[in-house]
Amino acid sequence: MKFLNIISSNKVVQLKTIFWLLLVNSSGVLGYSLEDEINQLMIQNPEIIAERFKIKQAEAEEDAAYSNYSPVVSASGQTGFQSYKDTGRAISSDLHHYKYRFELTQNLFKGLRDQVATAGAAANISLKQWSALKLENDLIYKGIVSYLNVLQYHRMLLAINNKVDVLKRFISLKQKSQAAGSGTVIDIYQATFSLQKIEQQRLDINGKYRAAFRQYQMIFEHDPVIAEMSVPNTQLIKALESLEQALERAKSTNAELAMSERQIEIAEQEKKAVLGKYSPELDVVAAYERETNFQGIKGAKTDSSVFVRLTWDFNLANQLGDQYRSAAEKVHSQKYSFQATEQDVEEKIKLAWERKQLFQQQLEVSQNTLKIAKDIYQAREKQNNKGSGNEIDLLNAKSQLLGAKIALINVTFEALKSSYDLLHAVGLLHVEYKSV
Repeated sequence: MKFLNIISSNKVVQLKTIFWLLLVNSSGVLGYSLEDEINQLMIQNPEIIAERFKIKQAEAEEDAAYSNYSPVVSASGQTGFQSYKDTGRAISSDLHHYKYRFELTQNLFKGLRDQVATAGAAANISLKQWSALKLENDLIYKGIVSYLNVLQYHRMLLAINNKVDVLKRFISLKQKSQAAGSGTVIDIYQATFSLQKIEQQRLDINGKYRAAFRQYQMIFEHDPVIAEMSVPNTQLIKALESLEQALERAKSTNAELAMSERQIEIAEQEKKAVLGKYSPELDVVAAYERETNFQGIKGAKTDSSVFVRLTWDFNLANQLGDQYRSAAEKVHSQKYSFQATEQDVEEKIKLAWERKQLFQQQLEVSQNTLKIAKDIYQAREKQNNKGSGNEIDLLNAKSQLLGAKIALINVTFEALKSSYDLLHAVGLLHVEYKSV
């Protein structure tokens, strides 16, 4: 699987996002579009950087596992004075004694140990890669939602502030009308009640906006520049067109599922490793040894040899039974964990799909409602221009239009977030980049 490379500080970084088709930016300053914010987040976030170093560590461990296949060269030596006496042969001497040995060992067979080590190391690399992808998927989703929340609540506040001004003007005209004898106190009460409700809504949305603003600062480490932020084009979010497609896609893209599968592989290799401990080792050895002044006799003795060595520790047999049972139970545990993860992922995808469908339906209703409100307002405006209408009816129609607009803004963003919620559940939000 093609994966992430650590970016060197002295290299020019070229970013390429897997989900770039999902993010379309309007004209603005580079660095504040949603795509640019996510790309910068993936480069600078310390958690992501840490995960990538874990991958490098796992790759080094795999190299170490393969080093077991390499020959081993060893050398030993000793020197010193030796006082030697042999009364039977009437030999007595004090000589400077030297001895050194070189040995080259090439393993021919270790049972399952080397195979298990390399297979386990490869599974661990894959586990670390999927772990990094899971973190990316979560962080990108969090960043997207934060970005959209700031835009959503900011635009809702603008529309709500406009509606507050309209209602205040509406109440003022109602009060004048009542003072002139053509209105009622009930009309003023009703208008004041409507104003109170929209003021409560403004307080609620303002609180959500402030929370979204702070979350944006925490994630991207700077303030959002509202004027340069834009909404992604919802027409391009077509990666998943059916629930069945989403469920099938998750089998190959969901990091939680993949990580659970890697855990099974690692547990199976650990079980094989227990059996491998009881396997014999077969080595071919080439040795050279030189010794001077041996046993009190001046001169040198050399020994060159090539031989095959078999090593088998029979004492391990009694220790492996419990270890093997423990490893086997771990395999069973990981398999059941995978089933639980699979069910959890499937449920999340189904809920995300239902939520997306619900908001799409609400979006259609809100769009129709806004269209009707626009028609009413335009009709009132025409009447007013012709002199057959009045400002009170026009303000009332404008208030209804702004209410429909506020509802549409809210549903539009919720529908957009639900689409990303589905992509997140499937595991499609991650970044691929390479340094050049």
